[in-house]
Amino acid sequence: MTTNMTRLFNKSNTVQLGIIFAGLVFLYYNIFIGLIHDWSNNDNYSHGFFIPLVSLYMIYTMRSELGKCQIRPSNWGLLLLIAGLCQLLIATTGSEFFIQRASLIPVLLGIVLFLTGVAVTKKTLLPICYLIFMVPLPAIIWNQISFPMQLFSTVLTEHIIRLIEIPVFRQGNILFLTQTTLEVVDACSGLRSLVTMFALSAALA
Repeated sequence: MTTNMTRLFNKSNTVQLGIIFAGLVFLYYNIFIGLIHDWSNNDNYSHGFFIPLVSLYMIYTMRSELGKCQIRPSNWGLLLLIAGLCQLLIATTGSEFFIQRASLIPVLLGIVLFLTGVAVTKKTLLPICYLIFMVPLPAIIWNQISFPMQLFSTVLTEHIIRLIEIPVFRQGNILFLTQTTLEVVDACSGLRSLVTMFALSAALA
């Protein structure tokens, strides 16, 4: 790590960074607990555990480039930080979990911009924005996307069954056969795989 980045971690700055980190933990502790709960219980977002690790790995791989960046703190970062905190406050007041959790991104970008400047922020923009993949979509949006995909899968399955000359009757996402009933559930829509693949593709890109 070059002198430019080393200056950021001198004794006085380390204390400031520690205070900022403690403040983030204080503000987002309950949000992190909620995210971990969702990742553990929502199969659609079980990949959420890996997203922060991938983000950190992205930053680690560019450590030499970051070391060459000039440290020029920008007050614009303070405005971005305040905007992110306002987003957190409004979302908390309205109990809107997605916006609460997504507020971490402008808050982190604001901190990086305020402490290090534009050059470092540009380098870390992708790893920080990548964290959006760990935030579960609101159920109303997920269902708006998932249910049409369920219906498409059901219709496709119905046609395949008819092609092999098996009697079948479809009602919504439920298929009635002679001796059994099949339901194309949310997991069969393919959206879960798409979300995971989007996250993986973004990391590889």
